[in-house]
Amino acid sequence: MSTNLPSPPSSSGRPTAAGRPGPGPVGTGPATALDPIKLFKQHQWKLLVVAIVGAFVGLGGHFGLLYLYPFYQSMVIYQCLPPIDDPTKSQTLIRPADEIERFMATQVRIIQSQQILQDVVRDAAVKQTKWAKRFERRSGSGLNEADAMYWLKYDLSARVIPQTDLVELTMTWRDKEDVATVVNTVDRIYRADLDVQGKKMLSDRRQALSTTLNQLREEIARIDQLRSRLLGEGGLNALEGMNTTEQTKIQSISPRLVEAQNRLDQFKNTIQKYDDMIAAPGGIQYPDDLRADVERDNMVQRLQGEIGQLRSRYADFTQRYGPKHKEAMSLLNQIDSRESELSRVRDELLKKFFEGDYETAKRSVSSLERQIKEMEKDLADANGKKEEIVRKLVRNAELEEQKKKAEEQESELSKSIKELDTLQAMNIANRVRVYQRGEVPDDVIFPLIWIMVPLGMVLVTGFYASVVLVREVLDQRVKGPSDIALIPRMRVLGAIPIASEDPSKPPAVETAFRDTPMGAVTEAYRQIRAPLVRGMQNAGHKTLVVLSGMPGSGATSLVCNLALGCAAAEIKVLIIDANLRRPNIHRVFRLAEGPGLGDVLARTATLDSAVQETNVANLHVLTAGTAAGRSIPERLSTHFMGEVLGELRQRYDLILLDSAPATVSGDAQALAARCDAAVLVVRALAEKRGLVARVAAQLGQSHAEFLGVVVNAVRASAGGYFKRNIQATHEYQSGAAPRAA
Repeated sequence: MSTNLPSPPSSSGRPTAAGRPGPGPVGTGPATALDPIKLFKQHQWKLLVVAIVGAFVGLGGHFGLLYLYPFYQSMVIYQCLPPIDDPTKSQTLIRPADEIERFMATQVRIIQSQQILQDVVRDAAVKQTKWAKRFERRSGSGLNEADAMYWLKYDLSARVIPQTDLVELTMTWRDKEDVATVVNTVDRIYRADLDVQGKKMLSDRRQALSTTLNQLREEIARIDQLRSRLLGEGGLNALEGMNTTEQTKIQSISPRLVEAQNRLDQFKNTIQKYDDMIAAPGGIQYPDDLRADVERDNMVQRLQGEIGQLRSRYADFTQRYGPKHKEAMSLLNQIDSRESELSRVRDELLKKFFEGDYETAKRSVSSLERQIKEMEKDLADANGKKEEIVRKLVRNAELEEQKKKAEEQESELSKSIKELDTLQAMNIANRVRVYQRGEVPDDVIFPLIWIMVPLGMVLVTGFYASVVLVREVLDQRVKGPSDIALIPRMRVLGAIPIASEDPSKPPAVETAFRDTPMGAVTEAYRQIRAPLVRGMQNAGHKTLVVLSGMPGSGATSLVCNLALGCAAAEIKVLIIDANLRRPNIHRVFRLAEGPGLGDVLARTATLDSAVQETNVANLHVLTAGTAAGRSIPERLSTHFMGEVLGELRQRYDLILLDSAPATVSGDAQALAARCDAAVLVVRALAEKRGLVARVAAQLGQSHAEFLGVVVNAVRASAGGYFKRNIQATHEYQSGAAPRAA
């Protein structure tokens, strides 16, 4: 049998054949997560009845409160006007919204202030009201003002009406005459206080402005004194003239200082060059310009002239008489003597001129350094004087600016004082006017029938819904697949409806697949069988242990119906009754009790002799065995049990093991260690989610791949979708016409 659907998740989070991760270890899940639609459908008619009852409760409460405890309300409304800074301008001058809002909020706090309320409770008109007589002392010593003020804060309220410039003052109590009296008394005392405070505010403001004006005038006088001391007798013009003089001096000294510095640098370079000549190892190499100066000296030129004349005479004698002539020889000696003298004179002059220039350069350096120092001192003095003058000029400008600002503020303050005098003369300081006065009310504000009836419905219905919700939250029982889905990473394989609600009425739920093949219970098993078998085949699994948490959950029913369905699909199936404590498979199929699994494990029977055929093709059964054979359940965890299952895997396509409940024995865990896969069966309204989570967690740690949970014996909620599904399945299978919605 080939399939293409993905396999179910494996235990311990390992991938299945289709590659999907398994659930892994399972927790207890959240405390509650409800299906509100399902819960509403279960109780919708009760909620309707409860709502009707709540309406009558609200109606009765309305008339009862109207007779026993009615409430009336009287109201005064004030309009807050913008301030008038200039009496010559219109009173409709637009002001910033936040200024009006702050003003209205301030008036609300003033109305509710301790002083206003204290004056109200002391008022003679208020003391005569029924409202105030409640607070008279039993000793007859008068009104208990503390209690009266406490309750007045509770019964009296003031608030800003949103999006308007109106303030609302209301009094709420049980007597219509009293509420009008109290609210009008509050209005009278508040407006009287407002008038007094307005006049006082103008007076205080004028005094504050006058004080500030005097301070400004003193500040202006102080600034004038500072300027006078700063500028001196000559004033600003003399100071500016001094600044010009010093600037001229600086402009005169600066270029001369630069020129002297350049000359000083030149002489220093000359001295350095002469020092280098003196330190030269081959003697002083005099410069060409110095040699030229020597050649222009009178003595050198005289000697050069004499030598020239002697050479001329020597040439004549040599030409006439020959070089050996006595006179020629004498001339030659004279020439040599004059040339030696010329050389000596040149050396002396070079040395003299060199030393003279060297000393001249040194003297020039000293002179220039003195000049530069004097010029730098003169320049520093001029700069210092100029900086001092500039500082005074800047300070004078600052003082002048301060005086200008002070004079502007003086002018503004004088103008404000005049405006305040005008405002006080016009008596327009009060920015609050009465828009609506308090009147004796005709109608109550509480109770109102259009509020009481819905309120009764909401309260009664809400109380009933809260009870239902709390009961639902505290109920941890598994009622359907949705409760299993609340457990994290838990897979629901399917749900089996309770047999009593199946219109086909199967005689035995264990063989519903055979007895009522078109029933709703059978169809539910079919829907579980197909993906379950397909997933096991894709994963290469053949052995499946089916266990329950509590006795009677329906593990045997699931095993039998799955086996019948698979056998009908031409799958060779073997049922093993591994519930050695309370076996039942042999009764379902009317087979002999033994020999069976217990006898095979006790090695008193063979598999061939223990496996029994049924009257259903492709279906065989290995019963639990005789009482003696199944007396030791521990044999289920032996290695021999694994060998038995291994041999059976070779003979059958699918092996289904029915196990004892997990809460009464550990047999299921032993079998899960030997089998390929495991399925947990849970009976609706019998087991709790915590138990399911613990059993699933244990299975997740075993060798068997935990495929998921089957919810058995699910009851249809009144009017819910599960009931409609059962009915639709039966009608479709039987060919009956569907019911009208």
